[in-house]
Amino acid sequence: MPRGISKKVKRRAEEAAHLLRVYGCIPTSAVVKLGFSRTQAENALKYLVSAGRAVRVEIGGIALWCYSRKSAARHLGRLRRALRALICAAGAKYVSPRGALEIVMRSREARKLFSRYINPRPEDAAALRFLRGLLASMYGEPMLRVKKGTTPLYFADCRRRRLPPLVRRRQKKEYRSVQVRAEPELKEALLKAAEAEGVSASALVRLAVERLLERMKPAAMHKALEFKNTQKQR
Repeated sequence: MPRGISKKVKRRAEEAAHLLRVYGCIPTSAVVKLGFSRTQAENALKYLVSAGRAVRVEIGGIALWCYSRKSAARHLGRLRRALRALICAAGAKYVSPRGALEIVMRSREARKLFSRYINPRPEDAAALRFLRGLLASMYGEPMLRVKKGTTPLYFADCRRRRLPPLVRRRQKKEYRSVQVRAEPELKEALLKAAEAEGVSASALVRLAVERLLERMKPAAMHKALEFKNTQKQR
């Protein structure tokens, strides 16, 4: 992306924004079909993201550009529900990306749905990566460890009613600065540990405090229940 945004980039961005308003989520190839090169299309879409007018979602290394996070969740949720229904209808207990792609190709409606985002063909590497990302978001880590030359195999759990969320809102953490006097030996140990971890000493202390608070939560809840029961008895 060039430093100065030219009028051509803004014009291409407006054309890409029109596609996002109409379709909700599009791949980069949809903007390329307007007569732009892939670099020009990506620059226009990146400009929309920087301006807060689009959202980039990556599935299996394949980028999708959506009008908003809500539209991204809606479109990707539709894809995942359709894929899960097809896998369960086929009675597959274990599924690979290639196997999922073959199941999609058998259904005319599913092929039409997935063709909006990928090219559903067995020899298309991007389609296999996309389906691999969808399967990972649906079923978690593969049953078969991913190694060079091996195919990931996922356990298709059809008993689960709900799929795990794919697009989550980012929650900003608020921290208050607190100054604490530390002994020289403790301070030296913290600096050495932070240097070994490759982080700042304040970040290391903050992480330690967060873990301590997580451990204290069950104990605090237990004490609160005891206090509540005591008040009821009185």
